[in-house]
Amino acid sequence: MDFLKTYKITVKTLAPVFIGSGTSIPKKEYVFDRRTRKVYIPDQAKMLSGFQKLKLLDKYYNYLLYEDKDLGLFFKENLIQEKQYLPWMSYSLDSGDAVIEGRSRKEVLACIKDAYGNPYIPGSSLKGALRTALLGHALLNRNVSDPVKNAIKEEIKNKEKKDVLKYPMESIEQDVFHTLNRYPKKKKHAANDHLAGIRISDSKPLALANLVLCQKVDVTVDGKEKPINVFRECIRPDVTVEFDMTIDTKLYPYDVEYLTNAVNRFFSHYQKTFLEAFGRQKVYPKNAFYLGGGCGYASKTVTYAIFGKEEGVRVTSEIFNRTLPKFIRMQHQHHKDIQLGVSPRLLKCTRYNGEIMEMGLCQLQIQ
Repeated sequence: MDFLKTYKITVKTLAPVFIGSGTSIPKKEYVFDRRTRKVYIPDQAKMLSGFQKLKLLDKYYNYLLYEDKDLGLFFKENLIQEKQYLPWMSYSLDSGDAVIEGRSRKEVLACIKDAYGNPYIPGSSLKGALRTALLGHALLNRNVSDPVKNAIKEEIKNKEKKDVLKYPMESIEQDVFHTLNRYPKKKKHAANDHLAGIRISDSKPLALANLVLCQKVDVTVDGKEKPINVFRECIRPDVTVEFDMTIDTKLYPYDVEYLTNAVNRFFSHYQKTFLEAFGRQKVYPKNAFYLGGGCGYASKTVTYAIFGKEEGVRVTSEIFNRTLPKFIRMQHQHHKDIQLGVSPRLLKCTRYNGEIMEMGLCQLQIQ
């Protein structure tokens, strides 16, 4: 089976990376210790057993149903000391630079974990990021035609359409990726997608100690930071994550060098068309890319690769005006993006060890 080539992918996190599980940890299900700046996540079975021994089970159920305080305050009011509740905890998080207010304490968006409770990164998340880079690279190489661009603009203007760009982008992706001709009469069939020849495993599990609590921070074009009350369990920076990749050379027509070139080309274009508007003219590491949630629209889409910087700003601005609910549209006022020369006009970041970092920034290595 010489047509199957195996590789090891190493992803190094250069900033916090959020891979969401789709669940959250409400304020009634974690304890924030202001002294140690740690967030403790309880093992529910152990905690309930502890409440039962202290004869607080009924009071706890009443708290869950009728009260709006956080779990730490419930412990304090019922004289439950740290030495009593620490054995009930499943794991803890360093709260880092997150500003956790008492009364306005929010839920924590949870990181995905395996059956043993260890965080990991699904192979589908990494493949999705690579797919975007490959698509952007292909579009930059072929210089998208005016009829295709006009079709996208017409789709945006069509007020009867709910899914803006769905059908034009499906057509563009099929044109780039659906080259296998295994179903000649159905080009859109998934079996025709040559990326079926790339298989990426889920990552090896990570230790819970590699998680850190991060707060969402939006950065404006003039460098102002706007902390948002959104908290995420993230994989901390400087963590090495390993994946296995198999390429079926009968299906995927390119080599690994083409893949890394695509990553670099897409990132370079992203930097010129988006990051430089925020003064991000620094030298980034080779093979830099963005992974996971909270990275922002421009890093996850190919709008700028299709339209270029100037026209891309206008199109992206119109996409937001077209898709956001009215009250959010009035609040965000994306029509102002055109004057600033970038859309969206906020860079998605977080703070870690006192440094502002771009969410999801990573480095790729394939061996």
